[in-house]
Amino acid sequence: MNFRRTLSRHFGLEKIPLFRPDLQTLLTQADPKAPLSERIRWLEEVISWIRLPFALEQRKEKKSRHEHIQDGRVKFLLIHLEQQSPELRNAVAETLKSILLETDPVGLFSQVGLGRDSSLVVEASDRLLRKILPSPRIDSDLSELFIRIFRSEEDADWVENLEDETIGQLHQVLFPVSGSKAHVQEHFRASINSSLIILAAQISAVGLSPEIRERSEVRVASKSWFFQMGCELYALCSTDEHQPVSEEERRKLQRILEGCRSEIKAALDHLNQYGVSVSIVYRLELLEQTIERCEKLLAILFLEAGTHWQKLLADLVRGSFAHRKLSELIQNNLHLMARKVVERVGVSGEQYIVRNRREYLTMLLSAMGGGVLTVGTTLCKFLVGGLKPAPFFEGILLWLNYSGSFLTMQLFHFTLATKQPSMTASALAGKLSDLRRRSQISQFVNELLQISRSQFVAALGNLGMVIPGAILIDRIYFLSFGQHVLAAAYGQKLLESLNPFTSMTVPYAALTGVLLWLSSIAAGWAENWVVYRRIPEAFSAAPKKGQIWVANWLVRNVAGFAGNVSLGFFLAFTPVMGRFFGLPLDVRHVTLSAGALTFAVCGIGLEAISGLELGSALFGIALIGILNFGVSFFLALYTAMRARNVEPTWLWKIFSALFRRLRYRPYEFFLPLSGKRTPVPASVTPVK
Repeated sequence: MNFRRTLSRHFGLEKIPLFRPDLQTLLTQADPKAPLSERIRWLEEVISWIRLPFALEQRKEKKSRHEHIQDGRVKFLLIHLEQQSPELRNAVAETLKSILLETDPVGLFSQVGLGRDSSLVVEASDRLLRKILPSPRIDSDLSELFIRIFRSEEDADWVENLEDETIGQLHQVLFPVSGSKAHVQEHFRASINSSLIILAAQISAVGLSPEIRERSEVRVASKSWFFQMGCELYALCSTDEHQPVSEEERRKLQRILEGCRSEIKAALDHLNQYGVSVSIVYRLELLEQTIERCEKLLAILFLEAGTHWQKLLADLVRGSFAHRKLSELIQNNLHLMARKVVERVGVSGEQYIVRNRREYLTMLLSAMGGGVLTVGTTLCKFLVGGLKPAPFFEGILLWLNYSGSFLTMQLFHFTLATKQPSMTASALAGKLSDLRRRSQISQFVNELLQISRSQFVAALGNLGMVIPGAILIDRIYFLSFGQHVLAAAYGQKLLESLNPFTSMTVPYAALTGVLLWLSSIAAGWAENWVVYRRIPEAFSAAPKKGQIWVANWLVRNVAGFAGNVSLGFFLAFTPVMGRFFGLPLDVRHVTLSAGALTFAVCGIGLEAISGLELGSALFGIALIGILNFGVSFFLALYTAMRARNVEPTWLWKIFSALFRRLRYRPYEFFLPLSGKRTPVPASVTPVK
């Protein structure tokens, strides 16, 4: 029996019609005088009998209310029980009531579905350990019993959708005689009071913490709605006598609950404006869940209606499963952080979008400056390789080389082509939330075209200076030292490594796109960290004018610095880590690869290279540029859409409109607009 139950719990076999006792046998096994563990095992078998016949149609289609098979099973059980002898009916009722009276529901009401700790890291660690380690069996704890008997989230649906008639029949079975439910009522009323006191203490402790008070703009603790909530619930629930609650007290409690939510909203607004902390977001989420639980328990205390019990039990079933999911915890609490990081990256990305001919020319000149610097970066990369240092020091030197070059580009307002997509995609995603009509999709496609033109002109400027710059540097190097920057043998090896048909160029280029996206995330996170820590305010508060300048400079440049330094680190240490772990890891950046190819051609000699070899390498450079751009742009756009809760289905509508534009006006992807444009045929399928 234990082996079968273990298989059912871990592999979901309770949904498969294994051998189980029939209903009559189950009912005759009810014994209110049996040990609690045996009575609980009997209840598990009864719930399993109710759950057993999961129809395939129910999994594939959504059933409307009152059509759940389990509701019919419960009805059948109750009708069958009414046909039994009074002794058997009494044994079943007393067994169920004894389980309710001998188990403690305080943990069920105050813990299940709620965070157990005020720290996100501790809560995540606890959930991970509970997945790995077995939980101790505590029969006297109703929360543990609750988790054992409801083993699927689908159980919440049939519990919530039980018909009122079924609830009435169940109530009649449990309490056949008037006044027989007094003990159960008093037991649960006392447990709800205890749970409300515990929840009130948690609300006061978390809500009155300095981090929450500072962001909800409540300076005096006694003026906080969280403090009033704790006092009111304690006064309501601490008395042993059950007294009816007046309408005025109910309205007061409702006003306090709304006040608590207003403080939570004020704290979230503060985080949106001044930087996000995952720890504070977790505490605010915990406060919201705890307040919602208090509302449901108070509704039961005030009204004592069956529908409130049903909703509470269904929410507890769903909450118990959500509370065990590590992904649910991370997704709920990192959402605001992801959105704020994306927004800050998007602000930085606006400067990389060209919207007219003047900006197009400005971007071209900026990219040409970036191309000149990239020539020096490529040369230094080969010089570091010629030193043959240890892998760690090679990574450090390359990191300094890349980061120094990228930071210089930032200070002189130069542009590196493939650094744009992840920034511009985040800026673009902010407009996805407003997509509703065809005209808005057309406007969004225009934004995509502006990004495409920006990327094209930036790549054109980079490559337009990298190639002649590398030729010039190689010529100067040859005149100075009597040899080329790269030896012919090494140049041939490098030429072959850029062939997309015989090398790992394509996956390496895609990996570099991922690294470009990660660097943009690092940029947004760094700016959020600086704003959240109020570092600019600390500099601004200083009496010296120079420190005020530092504060303003820091706000403007911290995201760019973090993105450039992190990108340099990723490009430098990815090959080093690949060699360390024995993995074939390398990077392919379009501008750096174009410079390397130019140095290789100079070292080998153009006359010694076949047209096929050179053509394959040039095709590889084109693929590298496309993958650098495409992968980083897609990841950034997808991340921004998830952070803003935009449905991914909008991507298909956008891509459809984009391909139509590419078919009829392909030049718009590369050149700035001027004059009249030919109309684009509308899609055959209307956009809903």
